[in-house]
Amino acid sequence: MTGSAKNGPLHAASGDQVPEWRRMIDQMRKTHPSQFLRVSRKMLNYLCSVGLTWAQKMLAEVEGPSGPGGPAATWGGNVPGARVKLENSPLMTGAPFELAVEFLGDEEITERMHK
Repeated sequence: MTGSAKNGPLHAASGDQVPEWRRMIDQMRKTHPSQFLRVSRKMLNYLCSVGLTWAQKMLAEVEGPSGPGGPAATWGGNVPGARVKLENSPLMTGAPFELAVEFLGDEEITERMHK
């Protein structure tokens, strides 16, 4: 785990310069939680698309039992899944960004944020 993860999600260790993307994410989480959720999900989807196993496990956790292959797929019908509380979701904690730091680096994360 990186040094930044020790100080909580999305905060750099003391003495480290905080990257632009971390400031953007912190501000977005405080002022626009629905946008933060969207951007967090996009980052998770990107990490899955590049083949990160941890990202795929995180996506399965986010989707829960009502995701692909869940009860609706088993029943073969168009049945709404159980509502998932997002407050404790890895998406709202910033976990996709912490995972991204491990594999992408600050420059690529900033670039993905601007897309």
